[in-house]
Parts: sequence; C-alpha cells; structure tokens
Amino acid sequence: MGATQGATWNASLVAEVAAAIALEARSWGGDRGLSPEISLSTDPRFGRTEENFGEEPLHGSVLAAAAVAGLQGGPEMPTDYLAAFDTAIVAEAKHCCAYGYSGLDGGAADMSEKSLHDVYLRPWRAFIRAGGRGMMASHNDLNGRPMHAGGLTARGGIFQDLFRGAWDFTGFVHSDWGNIGFLTNTRMAANATGAAALAMRGGVDQAFCDGTYSPGVLAPALASGAIPRADFERAVRNVLSAKFAAGLFDGALPDPARRGLIYSDAHKALARRVAAEGAVLLRNKGGALPLNVGALKSVAVIGPNAGCALGASSGGGDGAGGCATTPGTDCDGNDLTKVMNITTGAACCALCANYTGCAIAVLATDANQCLLKSACGGRTANPARVLCDPGKPQPPPTPWTCRAMRGMLGGYSNLERNEDAEADNHAHVVTVLEAVQAAGAARGFNVSYAEGVSQAGFDAGGIPAAVAAAAAADVAILVLGDGGESVGYDGSVSCGEGADRPSLDLPGLQLSLLSQVLDTGRPTIVVVAHGRPFTFGTDYGGQAVSSLDGKGALDARAGAVLAAWRPGCEGGNAIWDILSGAVSPSGRLAQSWPISVGAVRVPGISPAYAKFTDQGGAGWTLGQPFAPAFPLGVRVSRYTRS
Repeated sequence: MGATQGATWNASLVAEVAAAIALEARSWGGDRGLSPEISLSTDPRFGRTEENFGEEPLHGSVLAAAAVAGLQGGPEMPTDYLAAFDTAIVAEAKHCCAYGYSGLDGGAADMSEKSLHDVYLRPWRAFIRAGGRGMMASHNDLNGRPMHAGGLTARGGIFQDLFRGAWDFTGFVHSDWGNIGFLTNTRMAANATGAAALAMRGGVDQAFCDGTYSPGVLAPALASGAIPRADFERAVRNVLSAKFAAGLFDGALPDPARRGLIYSDAHKALARRVAAEGAVLLRNKGGALPLNVGALKSVAVIGPNAGCALGASSGGGDGAGGCATTPGTDCDGNDLTKVMNITTGAACCALCANYTGCAIAVLATDANQCLLKSACGGRTANPARVLCDPGKPQPPPTPWTCRAMRGMLGGYSNLERNEDAEADNHAHVVTVLEAVQAAGAARGFNVSYAEGVSQAGFDAGGIPAAVAAAAAADVAILVLGDGGESVGYDGSVSCGEGADRPSLDLPGLQLSLLSQVLDTGRPTIVVVAHGRPFTFGTDYGGQAVSSLDGKGALDARAGAVLAAWRPGCEGGNAIWDILSGAVSPSGRLAQSWPISVGAVRVPGISPAYAKFTDQGGAGWTLGQPFAPAFPLGVRVSRYTRS
C-alpha cells in the first residue's frame, strides 16, 4: 500500500516496487496500471488514506515521479513508446484532484488557489513532468465543479486549461467507475448525452463502465454540436496514443515464462524489505526492542490483526471457543449437503428451527439469500459452514474471511484462489502469528494466541482469554489496527473506499483490549497494522490526550509501539525481523497523527496564526493541545530512545 511505501521515504525503493508491479502485470497481459495513488492524505478520517504516500507535497511529488519511472521504465513523454513492451506499463495516477480533502469520499473540496497549487496539485505537476501518461478523475467537486466536468481553478478547468494548456500534459484522462453518468445527479446534465458532453469538454477522454461514451450517446452529441469535434478527436488521440505506447498495435504479447515472478522469492524479498523499511517505531521505552529472543520461553500473540487460527479455535472475538468442521457438516456433525441449494427465506428459517444447537446460514450467491443470514440467527458464513448460537463453539475462520490478512493487505486485496495463476493468494500472506510461531519453533519458545476482539466488533467475550495469555507469557505482542475492503462499510470494515470514519480511535473494543492487556503488567509490544493514523483514547477526565504523555490508554505501560501500516504479504516476517533485531526500523511518518479527531486540520493556516497557537492561544481547547501526537517525520530508530 502507498502508506507503507511513503513511510520508507525511499524513492529508489518505490521505483523498484513499481517496476516489479509492471513486470508482473505484463506477464499476464496487463498494459496499464491504475497507479500510483498520489493524492495527499491531509484528513485521516478519509477511508482511502491507506492508498496514499502521505501528506507532505514535496515528499509526495518525489515519490510520484519515482513510481512513474518504475512503472513506465523511464521518463519518456507520452508521444513515445514505453521503454520496453515486456517490462513496462502505462501509469494512470489516481485520483485527481484533492480527493479526500474533506475527510469524506467524494466530499467537496473548496480551497484557495494557494492551497490548491502549493499543496494538492504539486504531486500532479511532478507526475506530468516525469512523463506520466494518464490519470483518473476523482469523485469530488473542486471549487464547485465536479472533477468529471473538469473541476475549477482560476485558470479554468483542471484538465484542459491548467494541465494541458499550461503544464503541457499530453496524456489521457480516465473517469472513475460510473462517474460521468453520475453527473446527471448534479442537475448540470439532464441525461447521458449532457453528461458525456460535460465530461468530454472538461477533458475526460475515456469513460469507465457507464456507457456514457458509447456510440449511441456520442454520435448524436457530435451531430448536434454538444461535443465539439476537436474535443472528441483529442480524446481518441489520447486514448490511442497510450495503446500505441504500450505496444498493443505492435504485437506485444505476454510472456508466459515470466508468470513465475508472481510470488517469486525475489519479489517476496522485495515485499519484505518494503514492509520493514516502512514500519515506524513510535516508541521504545527502556529498550523494550529488540527482544532478547534467546531468553524467551513464552510469547503471547494477541489481537485482531495478529493472525487467524485456520482450522482451529479463533480464540474469541465474535464468539467463544471453536469447533473443527469439515465441508458439508455443521458443528454437531449434521450433513449439510442437503441444504446447500436452499433459495428461499422460509426454507432456510424452517431448517434453522430444526437445529437447537446451531443456526445454519449458507453463503449464497444471490442477494435474497444473503439477507437471510440475520433472519436465521446467523452471521456471515462460508459454504457448508454454520455459525453457532452463543455458548456453542464457533467454526474456524477460512483464509478468505481472515480479517487479519486483510489488515495486512488493505482494500482491494484478493485472498481467494486465483484460478488463472493456479494459486491460493492467501497462502502467500504471512501474518505476525505465523512469523512468531516459525521463530518459536526454530528458537525453542512457546507461542500462544488469542484474538481477544474483532477489528470493529463489540463482543468482549474473547478478552479474558487474551488477558490470561498475556499474563502467562514472557512478553505479549499485541497486534491491533483496522481492515480494508474493496468498497463500503459493513460494520466490520474500518478502512477502504467508502469507509470514512467520524472517529480516529481504534475501532470496536480494541482500546479495551489494549488497556486490559497492559493491566497485566507483562512486557507488551504494540504493533498497529493499519491504513490511517489512530488515536488511543482518553484520560479519566474524558479528554483526549497525547499517546506520549502517560495519561492515555497507550501509556507508559506499553514498552514499544510499532506502526506497520499495510505491511503486505510478507508483513509478518518483516515485523518479526524488527521485533527480533534482525532489522533496525528506519521508517518515518509520512503523515502526522493528530492528538484527537477534533485537531484534524488541512494545510493553509497562516504562519502568524500558527505561531500564536503554538504559544497556547487558539491552539488549546479546554486544555487540549492541537499539536500532533506523532508529528510528520517522527521515528525512534536504532532502539536508542523512548
């Protein structure tokens, strides 16, 4: 994820990652990457914060240029071919512009020209100068005009007047999913033809999955003059130029021999390096890290992002205990093959009534059956799995529902089987639990595991087991954080597209788990696998306080705090490398962590006024400082200071 790469502050490493992505994409026939994500993360309430490099304009600009060089194989301008058809792809940066400015996905961005140019457009200028060939428009309005109609600056539209007119951008602009059609919701366009005309005149060259640029829409718009022919020809030229550059008209074909690069040792090693360099040591009190591995006899691995005990008890979270089931049976051993084709709610609930111990909920492919799960008393289930009533053992999680893995990877990650690659994607994700278990087997210490709580749920039933595990261990490794999904918020998603949050506290009951584990007095290492900065609760007066001042939930009892961001498929190994001392953490925060959600602010505050706030003026509210809990660029390195 971009947040992890951004925390490395290592442009050459970002370029190396981009080149590996391009190589893997080409090996399967891909010629364009919807990457890099170069929006700036100035409001951590935004769900897609995890995708961005950070909040600082110069930092974001340097990494944007590095990503272009890696993806496209060099800084050639869009009128030229890519560096090599078999190793490079077209870079399509996302999402232009000021996406997430308000903390809401699609929220309006209204700002001064100074803030727009000095902050939010700087990475885009760097992307254009580096030879970036394409970009995707964002969901939001800019200064009162939708970005899919060109946005608005003092020069006019972003794409046509500023980027192409002043900055000499000759690449293509792509719409986001269905967004041209959405223009009809703004009353700026009465129908699809009007929406297409707005977008085309605004500089959008290619529509994404809404049919607004289909022949049936464009032909009458051209005939009527609603779309000027010059704009239509510009769009055709820009889209075809990218295809020519990628070699699609020169017989460029994927090389099946290169497909082994996916999950290859070399690319896994690169992923492990990025995860290690992107992890930020925020605190290390009394030399808590690195661990004295040789002296360890027992380690407790705890938390919703620690791992998944596949095929065994999950240790708590959404229910107590565990039961080993096999496909086709429920917790009581009943044959479920006869119920796999249930299609009606009445039949499902009638069957549920026949079982006193378990409420059966078959995962369905149609929406109606999916909605039956709650009616039948069950939560989300998997094929031939059941969810037991409270007090009954729960079936184990399956790889594709492992929230901890999604916490490692972030939104738009795919854990299911990749039939084309004949690979189970989840099998290549190493969690912290798995890495510690492997180390324990090699070094001779015992490892216990308890989830404690789920990422965003409110079932405290697993906390006692987690506390007991911590109390019995030499050291507790508490892995907290959030999980990303593709789109939307379903009660368990706390980061990702459409998962904006009004609070920055750790979701669900994680603060309670943290506090109770710290109450044991056992040495505790807190690892956060996350997509956005978090706050860690309040003091007893009910006021948000700094995570560093000894008053909050994350107080002096925590020996070390490691911000791992989205560490990816090798995240568990990389985190253990740091905890064990094999690697010294070198990451720095690429975005500041606010002291509370009320302290969130965007760039543009007057320097004179900022000085006044630093002296205790308007920067304090009822004794609460606005200064960040963890500022931009902070780290504790080489395990030398707290």
